[in-house]
Amino acid sequence: MGSSPTTLEFKPAQAAPSSPSQAFVSSFTQSALFQTIPPERIGLNGEYDHYGLAKRVQLAFQQAFTSEQIQSLAVSQRGRVVVLKGQVAKNLLKRLVEIAAKIHGATDVEIYAVNAIEQ
Repeated sequence: MGSSPTTLEFKPAQAAPSSPSQAFVSSFTQSALFQTIPPERIGLNGEYDHYGLAKRVQLAFQQAFTSEQIQSLAVSQRGRVVVLKGQVAKNLLKRLVEIAAKIHGATDVEIYAVNAIEQ
């Protein structure tokens, strides 16, 4: 006649680790994923920098060219793509692209906004 009361049982979605060492390995694996800086986000001194790739390319340009040669050139990035904008001498453009492409983290160099001028 009477029905017994229904018992609800809560089961966690993921079972708890069976040992403390398994818990450590799980948390270590998760935290290690967040300790690696993507190559395009590595700053000048190895720190995380959202514009790290652009800054490293700019530094490489400053070391390879005089300030007059690159004074009208702006460097930015879109993810792993180095974006060059401005005005440079036509004979320097190829070297600029080669240098930018060699920087760790760069996968492409965009020069659509560069005006190459004869000098």
